[in-house]
Amino acid sequence: MDYKALTAELNCDLGATDLVMLTFGNASLIDNDRTKVYIKPSGIDYKILTNDDISVVSLETGELIDGLKPSVDLNIHLEIYKNFKNINSVIHTHSKFATIFAQSRKEIPIIGTTHADYFKHSIPITEELSQDEIMSNYEKNIGKKVVKLFENIDPIDTPAALISNHGCVVFGKNSKECLDNALVLEYISELTYFTNEIDVTEGEKILYEFHHERKHGKDKYYGQ
Repeated sequence: MDYKALTAELNCDLGATDLVMLTFGNASLIDNDRTKVYIKPSGIDYKILTNDDISVVSLETGELIDGLKPSVDLNIHLEIYKNFKNINSVIHTHSKFATIFAQSRKEIPIIGTTHADYFKHSIPITEELSQDEIMSNYEKNIGKKVVKLFENIDPIDTPAALISNHGCVVFGKNSKECLDNALVLEYISELTYFTNEIDVTEGEKILYEFHHERKHGKDKYYGQ
């Protein structure tokens, strides 16, 4: 499998959305052996990205194996892959409405079925970093904070998190699913933002659980 080509395609598809601007954001894949991570290189415009540019790094050490200098956010991706064994693709963005919630340091509550179709729970937000965590291994510590959110949540069921004061990260079993999750995360962030501008009361939890199960459960029948 040509992971460099797949990763370049994923990043180009990401760059064609409204989720990123300039060189912000990055997307990655991990190989089937879970030894190498393929990620967008640092500072390269999505419009000119080529297969050969893609950074190939060791999952274990983060050492560059091939390609250009990897994204500065590499260690966020590595921490996620090391801890979430069923996740094969990761996207990090500063998409507008998700980042509004991140900068407000608020999770995105589950208040509608559109949210429940893709995310079983509210979108959690990381704890703020301490001064020591900021000054030493900043990106790795962000990754650890993301992983900590999922101690009691399956990242397959709720494949997204907000990074406090920063942006968001989404996961997927493959690149298409990961990009879909990134698009839906931004959409529900916008829906929730404007719903809160009107008024919101908590809906029936059973309704949200039903919507998630009909798409993802053992007897799933929606969107198949």
